[in-house]
Amino acid sequence: MSQGNQAYKDKQWQKAIGFYSEAIKLSSDNATYYSNRAQAYLELGSYLQAESDCTKAISLDKKNVKAYFRRGRAREMLGYYTDAIDDFQHALVLEPTNKMASSAAERLRKLFQ
Repeated sequence: MSQGNQAYKDKQWQKAIGFYSEAIKLSSDNATYYSNRAQAYLELGSYLQAESDCTKAISLDKKNVKAYFRRGRAREMLGYYTDAIDDFQHALVLEPTNKMASSAAERLRKLFQ
């Protein structure tokens, strides 16, 4: 996990994905590994993979704010705007002071007014 985090900090997205994938093989019930791999997928523009990893992370930890926010970002990029708004809203229910989720939800709501 720490190797994945370091690779991510170094902007080595593909390498980070590899390390997180190894961590998942060792502990497939750890939501953080899926959520972190999803963030690396987002950096690469691999939105379907990011959405899938976030959905898995959420299934393992229903209170994972980052997974909801990241899935919202992936869904926004895929054009699933209603689902993205729902994810941003869910992140805000869990963490009402999350400024990134708040501004993302507001931005999308303005598009559909």
